[in-house]
Amino acid sequence: MSTQSEIRFSFEKAPSVLFSVIHRPVALVHIYAKQLRIWIPVWGIVDTGADYTLLPKGYAQRLGIDLRKDCKVFKTTGVGGQQKSYILREGKIKIGSFERTIPIGFLEKSDIPPLLGRQGLLETFELIFKDMRRFLEIYNHKDEVLDIFRENQQ
Repeated sequence: MSTQSEIRFSFEKAPSVLFSVIHRPVALVHIYAKQLRIWIPVWGIVDTGADYTLLPKGYAQRLGIDLRKDCKVFKTTGVGGQQKSYILREGKIKIGSFERTIPIGFLEKSDIPPLLGRQGLLETFELIFKDMRRFLEIYNHKDEVLDIFRENQQ
């Protein structure tokens, strides 16, 4: 059954040294560039282990964000170790038709993919991973379903 709130994305299929191939849940979100008054599309990995949404530093310029003036600097620790993160306290983000205001971090490194994290975004949905079928169901608090992350049939 399809509803207006239903959106679908394929898992990202990528080569893996350990597993030959891996499928990652990715989603297209749109982040509001306040200075430019436009929504910028960003593909990110759905990372339930990430405390908050993190983007490579280059996205700050695309979004018209001055890291020194608009953000606070913190140290963040993850799989890649500790590094500097510039935190924008209130960034507007949309996934499908659902808009949220969330903290967005910009990492010094540019060799990491955008990561969609829990704070303000993923925690506001009920996520049900169905890995064998390569999709994730996302329900918002109004019980509207977003069938998201269905693997391509290619």
